[in-house]
Formats: sequence, C-alpha cells, structure tokens
Amino acid sequence: MRLAGGTEEHAGRVEIQHLGVWGTICDHSWSTLDAYVVCRQLGYRGGVAVTDLSYGEGRGLVWLENVRCIGSELRLENCDSDPWGVHDCEHSQDAGVRCTPYKPPE
Repeated sequence: MRLAGGTEEHAGRVEIQHLGVWGTICDHSWSTLDAYVVCRQLGYRGGVAVTDLSYGEGRGLVWLENVRCIGSELRLENCDSDPWGVHDCEHSQDAGVRCTPYKPPE
C-alpha cells in the first residue's frame, strides 16, 4: 500500500500492490471507514476519504471497487469488496485519503 500524487506524505491517491503489480482503488462506495483502515495500515492514527481526484489519475490496473470496511480491519485486503480486478471504473475515479499524522510527543 502507498500514497501517490500528494504534496504531503500523509495524503494521496491510494495504490495497492496485488500479485506484484501496483494498481489503484475505485472510489465507488469509498468512505471514511475505508480511509481509516488504509491510514492505520500505513502507520497513521486515522484519516478521511478523498474522492474528488485531488491527487491525480493513476496508471495501470484498477484493482478494487466497492470497498466496504467496517473500520476494525487491520488491512484493506480484509475489507469486503468486489473481486480483485473486477470493476467498471476509470482512473478519473481513483480513491484517495488524507491521513492524520502523528503528533510528536512533548
């Protein structure tokens, strides 16, 4: 999992690797619960969903569509979704997140 296209390391288009190939996630059904799981998987406290193409269009495969997390999953792959690689999306519908960075201890 990685974030791409953002100007800050804690925000960007969500890209996920499957079978050794990087791809994107369609923003159909993309929610803050999904973003929360992505951000925690990347080591952040949480985050919010971004669906307005703020981080540009990805390239290559669209791996997931209709992701439906409940928020307690440790990895995005544990959330319900359509099967890998099955979608009706274009890269203009790539999902993004804005994660909450950790505040350094005082």
